[in-house]
Amino acid sequence: MIERPPRPSLRERLRGLLQLDDTPRSVGWGVFWGTFISWLPLLGLQTVLAIALPTLFGGNRLACMTVTWVLPNPLTLVPMFWLDYLAGAVLLGASGVALEPWTRERLSDLFAHLGTLGVPAAFRELAEAGVALLGPMLLGGVLLGVVTGAILGLIVYAVLTKRRESRHAPTDR
Repeated sequence: MIERPPRPSLRERLRGLLQLDDTPRSVGWGVFWGTFISWLPLLGLQTVLAIALPTLFGGNRLACMTVTWVLPNPLTLVPMFWLDYLAGAVLLGASGVALEPWTRERLSDLFAHLGTLGVPAAFRELAEAGVALLGPMLLGGVLLGVVTGAILGLIVYAVLTKRRESRHAPTDR
């Protein structure tokens, strides 16, 4: 059997970001775009966006893809998407955070009666639930992506700039 090489750890991936052979500005923009994409509830499109956005608007594609693959993981996806929904619901002026009319009971009933409703009707019901959730999630994801992306992008830019300045600084001996 063919053995796979070990996967790089999170620390190794992040260290790799700091060692990219590109300008601090480009890597910082790559981190911004990767963070922004990570907050969007568009799981099937993240890799495409991670290539397209830095290519179109500037930024290191490898930094963007690394962040896009590291941030949304099985431990963070549910909290991130829940925060997306909360932020979007607040921005849209929702009073309280309730998934009405999409309560757990209604979704349970839908799945329990899938056979009697028929598949097309069940998919129509699920599509309505998705639309009700997707709007607030997209809006919240854009807001959280811009804010956290700007913060992380600026931090990476500052760290890289300082590291490069300290490497090229004359030493007093």
